[in-house]
Amino acid sequence: EATIELSDIYEEATTGTLTFTKSVVGGVTQEEAEGALTFTVQNETTGTYLQISEEGEASWVEDETELGLKDLAKLEGYEVTGDAENGFLFEVVLENIEPGTYTITEKNTAIEGFVAQETSVTAGTKDLAAGAEATIELSDVYEEATTGTLTFTKSVVGGVTKEEAEGALTFTVQNTTTGNYLKITEEGTAKAE
Repeated sequence: EATIELSDIYEEATTGTLTFTKSVVGGVTQEEAEGALTFTVQNETTGTYLQISEEGEASWVEDETELGLKDLAKLEGYEVTGDAENGFLFEVVLENIEPGTYTITEKNTAIEGFVAQETSVTAGTKDLAAGAEATIELSDVYEEATTGTLTFTKSVVGGVTKEEAEGALTFTVQNTTTGNYLKITEEGTAKAE
């Protein structure tokens, strides 16, 4: 006669899993998003920030650390789906991290040639318990920029006063793509004609 005894030994979970997703829509390419967007990932309970080494090792440090998508891409749990036409979803899974209240804040949304819309969600906070999973979802909605900023600077040297320069110097500003010239109205506003 034989007896078989089975037993399960469980240890109490001491860590959890945090998933961070970032959706980007509006014609932005993966390269543009990965090259421009930056974030901080903070465990508010411990006051520490996620830091990623060149080798892709994650650690938590006291100094605020700004990470780009290109930094997060070094982690094993990084995945990108989608395309520029329909939008991208960037996902990062951070496993075996301390429980706490986590906040992810987007620090830079600026992408050259695009304007971030007010409907973008650039910060999120979730509580993560030991043995649990939590997800923070952020999103950027972009439209292609239709205008830009032109800065014109003229330096005058050689004993000419500001008043003399303002009274004597004139300039022509032309958009060589459209052929339009910049005109300044009596009220001081600029318009293209």
